[in-house]
Amino acid sequence: MVFTLLPGGAARPPLPAGAAEAAGELASGGAAPDFGTWLTSLIPTNPVAAAANGAMLPLVLFTLLLALAIARSGGATRDTLLGFFRALSEAMLVMVRWVVAVAPIGVFALVLPLAARSGAGVVGGVGFYILVYSLASLVVILLLYPATAIAGGIPVRRFARAVLPAQLVAFASSSSIASLPALVEGAERGLEMPERVSGFVLPFAASTFKIAAPVSWTIGALFVGWFYGVPLHARELATVAFAAVFLSFVGPGVPRGAWLLLTPLFLAIGLPAEGIGILIAVDAIPDLFATVLNVTGDLSAAAIVARGAGADRPPLSG
Repeated sequence: MVFTLLPGGAARPPLPAGAAEAAGELASGGAAPDFGTWLTSLIPTNPVAAAANGAMLPLVLFTLLLALAIARSGGATRDTLLGFFRALSEAMLVMVRWVVAVAPIGVFALVLPLAARSGAGVVGGVGFYILVYSLASLVVILLLYPATAIAGGIPVRRFARAVLPAQLVAFASSSSIASLPALVEGAERGLEMPERVSGFVLPFAASTFKIAAPVSWTIGALFVGWFYGVPLHARELATVAFAAVFLSFVGPGVPRGAWLLLTPLFLAIGLPAEGIGILIAVDAIPDLFATVLNVTGDLSAAAIVARGAGADRPPLSG
């Protein structure tokens, strides 16, 4: 586990009463199912029960199938269902904003007694988590430049110039949506991307495509596992990364909103849900780098789509 490399051997802080026992019960809650059983469990027999029990992957699969069915249905039926789900989505986002608005109070109440009990013991672990998270985001950002050059046909220097204004907005605002105007301008002026591509791909990507999710969720799970003394193995980490790819598409478009999806996922791999509050409490700095990674991935995806769609491409000079 990466957190065994903590500088100076930072000690794991003492846990609240009962937390260690609860974490142990979660971690030893039975043998993990084989791949066939896990694959079968993705098919929900009752979508309402899946939603009530927090079974996110079966629920996402059902949602995708329902969306495909709606798309294939007739005009009047499709319009009625789309109007209903759009209204429901807006109402749910209002509720999520309420939850996120009061979340700092809950996080403060959760972290204060823990910090008072552990003192400086937790500082090393938190600092190392922030460092690893930020560095991992930077590494993936750097990898996107040659990836875009290869898959999208955009020279590295040209892509870097085009995406830089959006990256600066993302770092300052910690919001992919706020970076969208700069992204569109960089795509159309810096990369000479057709408006039919940038006007569709970039808003869609800014709302749903969160390439930072597998990085942030996996490192967050490692940190919470270290914090509560729950060992995580390759299968659990692969589950987190795999789930992040799909669940990030349904994450609410509000600050820290995607962390709310981690609750059932953490419980599924044996981590206490209380650990999410700790991640939210220290997310301010890492989220800056994660947002830069997301907007870089958005423009990279748009460049790849533009090439695949046969859009006119400027000469491949830097």
